[in-house]
Amino acid sequence: MTAEQIFKEIEALPRSERERLVQRMRESADIPQDFIDALDDFNQQRFVSMETALNETPPDA
Repeated sequence: MTAEQIFKEIEALPRSERERLVQRMRESADIPQDFIDALDDFNQQRFVSMETALNETPPDA
């Protein structure tokens, strides 16, 4: 399973389940902090697709 597929699965969850997932990841010592931060960004809808990130100029650039 790719990261993109995982993100799509997470996105399909109800908001309360996404928040529960993020909280559980924060409590796990085995999960790298940057992954937890990425989940939090995703939960707050601060993301773009990989295709957009690779092919478009950011608005603040």
